[in-house]
Amino acid sequence: MEENQDLQKITDLKNIQEIFYDKLFKLKDNIKITDKGLVRCSECGNFCMFLATENYDKMKLYNANFCHNRFCPMCAKRKSLKDMVALSCMTNWIIEEKKRKFLFLTLTVPNVCADALDDKIKEMNKAFHKLTRRNSFNNSVKGYVKKLELTYNKKLDTYHPHFHILLSVESRYFIDKNKYLTRNKWLEEWQIVMNDMSITQVDIRAFRDKKGKEQKAILELTKYIAKDSDYMYNDEAFIVFYNILHKKRAFTFGGDFKEARKLYLDKKLTEYLEVDDTVWYWLLTFGWIKGEYKQKLKERIMTLDSITEELYNDIL
Repeated sequence: MEENQDLQKITDLKNIQEIFYDKLFKLKDNIKITDKGLVRCSECGNFCMFLATENYDKMKLYNANFCHNRFCPMCAKRKSLKDMVALSCMTNWIIEEKKRKFLFLTLTVPNVCADALDDKIKEMNKAFHKLTRRNSFNNSVKGYVKKLELTYNKKLDTYHPHFHILLSVESRYFIDKNKYLTRNKWLEEWQIVMNDMSITQVDIRAFRDKKGKEQKAILELTKYIAKDSDYMYNDEAFIVFYNILHKKRAFTFGGDFKEARKLYLDKKLTEYLEVDDTVWYWLLTFGWIKGEYKQKLKERIMTLDSITEELYNDIL
């Protein structure tokens, strides 16, 4: 079998994952991880199963022995793709059943040093909860999904926590003066709940009916909670990222999205899943041997029922 681009992408991720594990092991005494967690991470991706077309021109990762560590490059990529499927399904349902429009809101705060980071994230979460209880928010917004993201300024050695939020609003939102909130109004509301007038930046974007815009927002929302280029920059940054974000909830749902998520978890939104019409022919098993994936087993696919079911595993 000739080298396949899809297999090469997983190979590249596995190489980065091994670098990640080396740093994890090196700093194990300074971060929140168990011995069992270390073992799982050391074995992550050593076994992979791929779906393949009859002539191998297209392949798709189907299953593997994932470690499920939030910062593992392989698991983060896998989780991002699954979250994207879930959120796409939810937004499709909200559009169809609720007739909503969408806004993409980014809420920020000034950069902080490592010592102040944990308290700042807690403060932001409390402030957002207050925001969702304000009359201006409830009068305009019918649902939201919020994602925490953390970036690192290497020059200043500071951290930038911020929220990416997808909002659902009524179809008349843009023409109803009693519901429409300007960018300055969003900024004012965020300043009030944060009790910080030094905040100068919020970003609010309307997608209206432009094709593909909702998908772009979903991609932004479901990307990694932190970039590996940030948290692998040096040992100090790695420790801060790992310990601060350890077990912190990445997503928060409300309104339309909370309702849609429950339906998705109950497997009642299958009709809104985007159908992949690829005809998968082979199930290929690979093992990680001396820095590359080598095929160990090839089986003819007889049914796709279990593959469809896989879409609902490891979701939000």
